[in-house]
Amino acid sequence: MLSASGEGTLSGWLLIFALLVLGGVLATLGDHLGSKVGRARLRLLGLRPKRTAVLITVATGSLISALSFGLLIGVNRQWRRGLFELGKIEASLRSNRKDLEAAQQRSRELEDRTANLDASVESLSSSRSQLLSELDVLQRQIDRQQEALQRLQSSVLAFRRGEVAITTAAPLAVARLVRQDGSKIERSIEQLLNQANRTVYARVLPDEDPSRQLLQVPISEVEKLRNALQTQDDLVVIVRSAANVLMGEQRVLAFIDLRPNRLVVRRDQVLATMVIEASDRSADGVREALNLLVASARSELQSQGALEEAIQLDRNAMATLSEELAQGQRWDRAVIEVVARDDARTANPVILSLRWVDRPETGDAP
Repeated sequence: MLSASGEGTLSGWLLIFALLVLGGVLATLGDHLGSKVGRARLRLLGLRPKRTAVLITVATGSLISALSFGLLIGVNRQWRRGLFELGKIEASLRSNRKDLEAAQQRSRELEDRTANLDASVESLSSSRSQLLSELDVLQRQIDRQQEALQRLQSSVLAFRRGEVAITTAAPLAVARLVRQDGSKIERSIEQLLNQANRTVYARVLPDEDPSRQLLQVPISEVEKLRNALQTQDDLVVIVRSAANVLMGEQRVLAFIDLRPNRLVVRRDQVLATMVIEASDRSADGVREALNLLVASARSELQSQGALEEAIQLDRNAMATLSEELAQGQRWDRAVIEVVARDDARTANPVILSLRWVDRPETGDAP
């Protein structure tokens, strides 16, 4: 089987061969006819015999060309279309070329738009993934905050009902410990934790005997205490509750607060000072000012390393001073100081005193 291109090539060679044969035959006939006309000395259209022979020869050559051309047109459709429709074909070709160029331009534009859309889709997909990830993180944070809020609400309700037995960071056991060797360290730690466990029982399960370990301290906290007792000379160790504990709970998580036992305040050291104007002389105003002054002194002591639970204040002396300021003799301004009554180290209680610095003498004019 011949392909279409093979058949076209074969038909072209056959057409060329036929034209050559036809031209040869017609040329032979024309030459033979011209010879006969020349010998017969025929005249055509009043021409001399020689001119007539030339005319016959020319006519024969024209006939050869006409037949060759006619054969080409009649046999080959492409030659016929190329001869009579060449202008239309060229115009159609130019139009098609323009359409092709326009289509190629549109194709390139569509490819660019497709690439841009793909990039936009990829960017949007990445943004969507990032937003979903951030949303998931936010949702987990919201869930944790809701859980914390619920626990806080439960703690507040329990506190209002009087069910909170131990508050967060409340001391469960306090001890002063010095540097020790291995066996003594373990014994001291055991005694301290047992003391804290008894405190937990007394507050959480007051009607039961401390027969088991309610207190739970992380191993890392115990190891921290063990290392400190091996390296530091004098420590104050406090076992504190890690959260609010309700009455009847069966598990109390705690942590260990370590502080060096050092001098935190000296005798008569001024911890806070406040000036009260005569315009604030009312009982409520004086009481509020003194409470604020004492709170400032407590904060100062804690910043110096004193234990909050070791800070003590003579409430009766404070009430007496408050009464003197509010109802006593007239004054324009009063300077009040909070001072430490004695030297105190971290392990010792710190006793606070209030002092009216510029107290007017009895009988002085205002």
